[in-house]
Amino acid sequence: MANLNNILSGGKRPDRFRYDFFPSSSLDFLPTVSIGSVAWIDAWQMEGDSLDRLQLSATGNDFAYDIAMHAEGPLVFHGAGGYSVKSAKGQASYYYSQPFFSVEGKISLPEGEIRVRGTAWLDREWSSQPLADDQNGWDWFSLSFDTGEKLMGFPPARCR
Repeated sequence: MANLNNILSGGKRPDRFRYDFFPSSSLDFLPTVSIGSVAWIDAWQMEGDSLDRLQLSATGNDFAYDIAMHAEGPLVFHGAGGYSVKSAKGQASYYYSQPFFSVEGKISLPEGEIRVRGTAWLDREWSSQPLADDQNGWDWFSLSFDTGEKLMGFPPARCR
């Protein structure tokens, strides 16, 4: 369930968003992230010695960014030990999140370079099974509250 081929950056104004898409021909393989590795697709790259410290960089048509990510909390495993059941028929995936990244770096736009600092959330999910016949995917959302608490929801979408 990797979705590494989209980059979106933006601000409070809708006209300030920048978006780039890497065509599926770039996805001849789907890289994974493990300790001491690099994952990349074309001009997108994530590397690090562990999932506690990562460097993320990307270049789009009219923007680029270079961001350092440092985990300030533990990985969160979905389901029993990261095994997340998706249906009563047994479809499942392995899934973890790192919702506790602090980030710092820069975004380069045609108007100039912007230094950024904030928080980030990383999800990693993979499976070798198709969805159940009555499923056609799922939607998910992730929220970070000012209190530091996190909330994620991902209800399965049913075929009609």
